[in-house]
Amino acid sequence: HNHKTGGTTMREIFLTNEQYGDCVYWGYGQDEPHWGKFLQRANETLRPGVRRPGRTHLCLEAHFPVFNFMTERVRKLADIRRRVGGRGGCKVVITTRVREPLSFYLSYFKWDIAGRQQKGETAQFGSSFLEWSPPNLQANALHNAFSTEFASRWYDNRNPKAYRNFLNMRNATFRALLKGLDQFDLVGTVEQFDASLLLTSDILGPGRLPRLQYERTQPVHRHRSPDLPPIRTDEVCPDMDACRAHVRKIAPLDHILYDTYAARFKKQVAALGEPFRRRVEAFKAQRHGRWVGGPEPDAAKPAECTWQRATTPE
Repeated sequence: HNHKTGGTTMREIFLTNEQYGDCVYWGYGQDEPHWGKFLQRANETLRPGVRRPGRTHLCLEAHFPVFNFMTERVRKLADIRRRVGGRGGCKVVITTRVREPLSFYLSYFKWDIAGRQQKGETAQFGSSFLEWSPPNLQANALHNAFSTEFASRWYDNRNPKAYRNFLNMRNATFRALLKGLDQFDLVGTVEQFDASLLLTSDILGPGRLPRLQYERTQPVHRHRSPDLPPIRTDEVCPDMDACRAHVRKIAPLDHILYDTYAARFKKQVAALGEPFRRRVEAFKAQRHGRWVGGPEPDAAKPAECTWQRATTPE
């Protein structure tokens, strides 16, 4: 997942499931040599006829900085998914989320840029949202997570080519990105996060990610005192029409990306009809009364922990 697309919430859901023994969490970069060893072990273990001890679910969060994820890693995961084909109860599911472009830009700006501007670092980061203009931020970040490091310093005039040339996404690169996204089992949206979460659970099947409740986290705004209140949108964007036009101008590929997959997701949800809509509403209502700490109220017995040999990748 990208920055600012619900990744922290998914991480908390994964960690809660790990706490109760429902999956093993592996987060962030999946750096080498661990990634290569994982693929080798997965290919060996998931061959037809290979006996697998017990039942293990891997909750894998691929986040910053995962290089070549869309062009290489998704393809290899999809190949494992194809060969396994659900045999022996094993299933590989790949999901992510996209976010409405203006909302994505504003969230990223409040998270990483606004605090720097407020501290007076205007020579490097500009003095307003409208002065900060990295192109196609969401598409670039999906293609190469490290591009956000260049996007944050887009305004820096000391060496503009070093930062700006890196973000000039070619049409062929964008087509490759869409091809990678098309291999996902589900591309949901941040705007319908709960529906995306429930559909992910449905694709996985019963009992494979049983604990879906979460608490909405307070946004963290870097480079700003934690004693200060969160930065409001109207602080950085008092003229929303101007900000919307600004993002529309600098991020045409982001709009194509979002419009394409949001429309597909909306169609998926609509096809499930009224019963799924009621499930989403019931889930939202239940989430507001989430338990905090201790065994779950409906649990028949407290969670049990088991010791395992430390053979999983770090």
